[in-house]
Amino acid sequence: MSLLKKKRDLIFSIISLIISIFWSLFAFSYPRDSSAFPRILCVVLILLSLIMFYKSLQTDVNRHPTDENFIIFSKKNVLFYLLCGLYILALTKIGFYVASYFFVLGICIFLKYQNKAVIFVWPAVLCLLLYLVFSCFLHVPTPEGILF
Repeated sequence: MSLLKKKRDLIFSIISLIISIFWSLFAFSYPRDSSAFPRILCVVLILLSLIMFYKSLQTDVNRHPTDENFIIFSKKNVLFYLLCGLYILALTKIGFYVASYFFVLGICIFLKYQNKAVIFVWPAVLCLLLYLVFSCFLHVPTPEGILF
């Protein structure tokens, strides 16, 4: 493993840990009935971040040949995190289901899906499933915005 890859893994694990702790504080501020699943996810993310941090510290950089072309922060990574940030901001403005549709649509375009039906239909199907599970079946309130 190259030194740059080890650095990247350390940085990513620290950022993941900070974000996980932030979201866990946010998740634990809601009533217990509506935040059980986010709490579990946050705890799992914290554990996985700690495991990644530990593993990256334990990795021997001399075991694999170095790769000088390895970039710590690539444009794709930054674009993906920006897309996730826009999704989080859009949740309160346009609502959970509409924001989720555009987020999944953006991910499909980001991953360069070739099939146009997949790009436009898959987000709609996923949002319909989310609506049926959360609103109809579980009766969990979701962020509402201008549209829905």
